[in-house]
Amino acid sequence: MLQPLLPGLLLGLGITLIIAALVPTRPQLADTLHRLTSTELDHASQPLDQRQRIGAWFYQHVPALPGLTTSTRDLDLLGIAHADFYWKKTLLAGFGLIFPSIIGLIGTISGTFSFAVPALLGIPLALIFWLLPDLEAQKKAKAARSDFARAVGTYFELVASERLRGASAGRSLESAAEVADTWIFHRIRQEITRGKLAGIHPWHAVASLSEDIGVPELKDIARIVELSGKEGAEIYEPLRNRGRSLRLQILEDEHAQANKASESMTVPMTLLAAVFFGLFVTPLMFSSFG
Repeated sequence: MLQPLLPGLLLGLGITLIIAALVPTRPQLADTLHRLTSTELDHASQPLDQRQRIGAWFYQHVPALPGLTTSTRDLDLLGIAHADFYWKKTLLAGFGLIFPSIIGLIGTISGTFSFAVPALLGIPLALIFWLLPDLEAQKKAKAARSDFARAVGTYFELVASERLRGASAGRSLESAAEVADTWIFHRIRQEITRGKLAGIHPWHAVASLSEDIGVPELKDIARIVELSGKEGAEIYEPLRNRGRSLRLQILEDEHAQANKASESMTVPMTLLAAVFFGLFVTPLMFSSFG
């Protein structure tokens, strides 16, 4: 009964989603404040194009269900705009939903097979394609956090050196971030600059960045420097020691991961050797005895 209606239902669903995506929505206060306080290096203040508006609509209206929404920490760490990311997810999911239906229509017209079977595959395929960008973002964010934590170890010592030269607590965070031109130090500088425009202390800006991107090591610097700024505490040695211990910890973690990876290869290689022995060596041994 439903077979003749499926093409029309899918077409109507697609048109409905497109119209709903184009309807203007009320801007969220958090997003508006973020655009107002962004620097010239931040593209969030630029007008959204058509694709970004569609992505922003899905970002605002997709339910916060496990697996359907993406970690904003991962996107913030990678510097990916939420609207752009959800446009990519929407495009892939739409392709996964429509492609089996097209195959089904071709099969129905040619009389090869029924439309219903491939059309029903569109729903799970759309879900899979919706999740693919999340898996890619999680993998990249994991590598980026590892790089960020490694750079934070250097940032500790740079802040300590600036403080030793007589820089103020806030200025030491800012000056240390200006030493290198990598994306990590660029991100720290950008957050400190945004904080200055909003009247926020540099250590609070750095702590906020630590929360936003999920790099807890960065919050340690903010806590130590804040103590120096408020109470005038000596922080050169604490910063140096913390940076040194962080680098040692990262080296130990990397060594443990390398050992784990080598151990994980032991079982497949053992099985491969057993299969090779069983298929080739054992018959040769029996043939020689024969």
